[in-house]
Amino acid sequence: MGSDLCDDDGNPVTETNPFDRTQNKRIIIDLSDAATKGCLLQLVREAWHDPEAHFSLGAAGWALMSGESRIADVVYPLPPSNDEAEAMVVAMEAAP
Repeated sequence: MGSDLCDDDGNPVTETNPFDRTQNKRIIIDLSDAATKGCLLQLVREAWHDPEAHFSLGAAGWALMSGESRIADVVYPLPPSNDEAEAMVVAMEAAP
């Protein structure tokens, strides 16, 4: 890190420390993006060791399910949000 390198064409390239690139910058993840939601769902499935885990919206909010059964009482209440992606984040935090 921090040394001068050359690219494939022989042009000098200065490599910076990845920490320096993000310092004083706030990274915001777009939870409405379909690809992001797909990645979150895969992370939930891995965290809960259930390749068929999915979410179901009920009267109390989002529930983490496996088939027709609730995996656990991981429910994200509708108010203040009804966003499935936020429910996925809560489910990852609650994983055993």
